[in-house]
Amino acid sequence: MEDSILPLIDWLKKDGLLYFIVYGSYIHKKGGSGDIDIVAICDEAEELERIRLGSIDLIKIEKKTFEYYASMLDPAYCTEPILTGRLFYGDPDEYELIKQRLINKESTPSIVSYLLVESFKEHLKAISFCKINFLLDSYFSLSFSISYRLFAQWYLMGGKAIPLKQLVARYSDNSFISNFFDRLKEAKTNRSSLEKEEIKNYINSWEKIILLGPLTVKHFY
Repeated sequence: MEDSILPLIDWLKKDGLLYFIVYGSYIHKKGGSGDIDIVAICDEAEELERIRLGSIDLIKIEKKTFEYYASMLDPAYCTEPILTGRLFYGDPDEYELIKQRLINKESTPSIVSYLLVESFKEHLKAISFCKINFLLDSYFSLSFSISYRLFAQWYLMGGKAIPLKQLVARYSDNSFISNFFDRLKEAKTNRSSLEKEEIKNYINSWEKIILLGPLTVKHFY
């Protein structure tokens, strides 16, 4: 993997690279395979840029934008890569301080509201991607929608920042949540198995949950 990412680190230094973090399933597999998920936090960059380079999925974030995501405990662009990732470039002591601040951060109503709005946005993206047959993108957007919603509920109940895997495990008795994330893992490794009707059914099922009104535990059981 180092052979793939070292040139990227050098390339990103022109943007004032501060932290280069590899996270996701690749970093946790022995002799990892599949996509390599990377977040690069830079001093000089666009607010948010997503770059696909073969098996590399790079998210480049400007420092102030990242700080905003941190203030909102955004799972996609902050808490998940920081809590589960491996630092390949940057000050390890400062990185550890960032991680501890996230873990200790108290939730607020504005955080919950932010996550609910992002959940709705990602749900609409999932619908749009499905209509134009971008099925894997539709799966990813729906996974973001579900993740944002679950974290909104978690923080509403007084929870602190945790990895998505731990949060999903709390819903092991929920057939929709557990089945969807199991299916997403399969979809990532076997894209030929994707079927439009299947993702449409997931979208419709999720829509019934998110349109039920106030956020309560009963919506997920």
